[in-house]
Amino acid sequence: MKKKNVVWGCVALVAVLAVVICIVFAFTNGGEDTEESTSAAAVSDEVSTSEASTGEASTDAEESSEAETVAEPDFSSGLTENGLFDGITATDYVTLCEDYNSIKVPAEEAEVTDEEFDAYVSDNILAGYAEAVEVTDRAVEDGDTVNIDYVGSIDGEEFTGGTAEGYDLTIGSGAFIDGFEEQIIGHEIGEEFDIEVTFPDPYQNNPDMAGKEAVFKITLNSISTTVNPELNDEFVAENFPDYASAEAFLTEIRADYTKNKQTSYVWNYVLENSTVSEVPEQLIENYIEQQVQLYKYMAYSYSMTYEDLLSYYGTTPEEFEATEREYANSDLSTMLISQAICEKESIGIEDGDATKYFGYTEEEMTELYDDYGKGYVNQILLMQKTSEFTYNNSVVE
Repeated sequence: MKKKNVVWGCVALVAVLAVVICIVFAFTNGGEDTEESTSAAAVSDEVSTSEASTGEASTDAEESSEAETVAEPDFSSGLTENGLFDGITATDYVTLCEDYNSIKVPAEEAEVTDEEFDAYVSDNILAGYAEAVEVTDRAVEDGDTVNIDYVGSIDGEEFTGGTAEGYDLTIGSGAFIDGFEEQIIGHEIGEEFDIEVTFPDPYQNNPDMAGKEAVFKITLNSISTTVNPELNDEFVAENFPDYASAEAFLTEIRADYTKNKQTSYVWNYVLENSTVSEVPEQLIENYIEQQVQLYKYMAYSYSMTYEDLLSYYGTTPEEFEATEREYANSDLSTMLISQAICEKESIGIEDGDATKYFGYTEEEMTELYDDYGKGYVNQILLMQKTSEFTYNNSVVE
């Protein structure tokens, strides 16, 4: 099996990018304005108002986007090509824990129980191959996906955006306001029933509804659940042909999982027991600028204003930057500690490191460099190498 570390999953900036893409896509419904998406948005705690989901709020953004092009964020800003903070010596700000290169790991932190491993395989491997199966012989349970029609009203009056037909909702997803999903549990296909909810107060998504009680008339059309496949030789042969059997596959997966568990313990130990006297202001300002530019670019890409995008999160530009300053201190402290180890141990980028650690081809690495810059990709690579260094030098008690 070809193993790859997902580069953009390692650092906050690109994790935010993925979240923004998903949320903006949900707002725009993939570019289609439908009555169904409008009504669903009204009761979902992720969407502000029916006006937002119908696309009326994007008019100003469309006009402004025609007049001004927003540049893509520069993820490698402030970094050298080798992945270090430009002009910063990390050991000037970081005091590493004395045993960073000889950490003792409790045995229980380096062992994996059968129950723990089975849960990992189920949730992280088999779940990716799960199939939806229609349920006809029982009531709704937590985790099921239901198809419903609903009509919402406040004080007996239906409100705009409170109606939908054929809406698929996964119970327990938290997609709708508190109390909505829970009240569907226990009902059966074909039932018509009312549920009562109270909108939060304050309710930033739609202040006019804050604190108000609403009644939704529900029609339950269908129930489905997802079922994981059995991990046997046939499954492995079809999906992981590099392995001769399910046993061989599970043996390597368990070894990797066990190593990752110990690696995680060791790296968290380093972070918790090392100190950062301060994060240089230039790094913080650059971090915030990257975050702001990222959101501006995503807003522009979907014909929205930066302010409108932030409003869907219930925040303002000023509040957003204040929050990002807090994140900056945490994220940058981690990167400074990593760089300090690199400085202490003379860890750097060598030929072949990228393909070794990420599992990508040279062509794929070239694409990553083009998208994020060598500095950003190599900074993540250095974090991988420092994490591996601390793991290799740790000892299980």
